[in-house]
Amino acid sequence: MAASTNRMRRAWLPPATLLAALVFAAAACGDGDAVSSRGGEVSRTSPEGTDSETRLTLGFLDAGEYRTGDFAPAFSFVVGDDEWTAEGDTPRFVTLSRPLLDSALEILRAPQPVGPGAAGQPIPLPDDQAAWLKEHPDLQIEAVTEEFVDGIAATRVDAVASSDTTLFASETGAYRIEEGANARLVVLEAKGEALVIAMTGPPEHWEEFSRFAERLVASINFR
Repeated sequence: MAASTNRMRRAWLPPATLLAALVFAAAACGDGDAVSSRGGEVSRTSPEGTDSETRLTLGFLDAGEYRTGDFAPAFSFVVGDDEWTAEGDTPRFVTLSRPLLDSALEILRAPQPVGPGAAGQPIPLPDDQAAWLKEHPDLQIEAVTEEFVDGIAATRVDAVASSDTTLFASETGAYRIEEGANARLVVLEAKGEALVIAMTGPPEHWEEFSRFAERLVASINFR
């Protein structure tokens, strides 16, 4: 099944195509990051067998418990229905989307902040990533709350993008949010790694998607 890409509100994009593309892609790099795309035929992964967890592979996911393979720190999570699709599992990020809602959840490891705008340039790492997000000029902040992910204290920033903006970049690509999209950005440290859990989607689907995404985040168990 090929998913529509003309309304994507977020994208993890190769730097060279930041201004031209509005679809998910990841550029291969030396540390073994995989390349994935929303287009084309993908398989369905089903959690079968004696092991209660199934290693995450790209494609449609059946309901069940999964564990990441390449991302560090590794974690498991539970999928409650069959509407999630795995688009990426690399050492730097995991991408899970709900194509019918044009929305996605991504877990990013040590993302490099970039300056404001759709083609922002990398900036020095802030001492407080959550504080930097709260002050970002391209985000209209709706709420900032404290929560826990797998028992780990985290700061959640709910916002709406006031313009097309790129928040993070790395050697594998950049994380972009389109104007008007809702974003929920959860900042935490797990197993010594700085992480951002990013949930994004269009306003017309946000209430429904955020419920599904929060259930998945609540099931995360870092290894």
